[in-house]
Amino acid sequence: MTGEDAHVREHVLAALDRLTGLIGAQDMAALNEFDPSPDTVFIGSESWEIIEGPVKLFEFFETICSQPERFSWAWRRRSVSHAGNVAWLLADGEFIRTGPEGEDRTPYRVTGVLIYSGERWRWRQFHGAQPI
Repeated sequence: MTGEDAHVREHVLAALDRLTGLIGAQDMAALNEFDPSPDTVFIGSESWEIIEGPVKLFEFFETICSQPERFSWAWRRRSVSHAGNVAWLLADGEFIRTGPEGEDRTPYRVTGVLIYSGERWRWRQFHGAQPI
């Protein structure tokens, strides 16, 4: 791995950690982790979770941030590749939902495409899935 590859990997993984941390904290700043382009998309593990564009992302994060449960992730494997200002990642681990009834852990995978927008890496596509 070159120095540039290691640098990109570090910053893209930091973008994953920022996003999941903000979601876990139910912080609307999670929205700022996404590129503001109209074709930016968040695809979650639920069948209805295909959220496109800044307005729909705002509405989605308002809903997520108002939930009584807290969400977090524990990753076993994370990898990053890149070409220029585009990077893609894979994270494999567990989704952890903590609520009044306790903690529920589910296998979870994330793939994503991020672009470097001048000051940092932002999500253009997030795809989370619960493998069976």
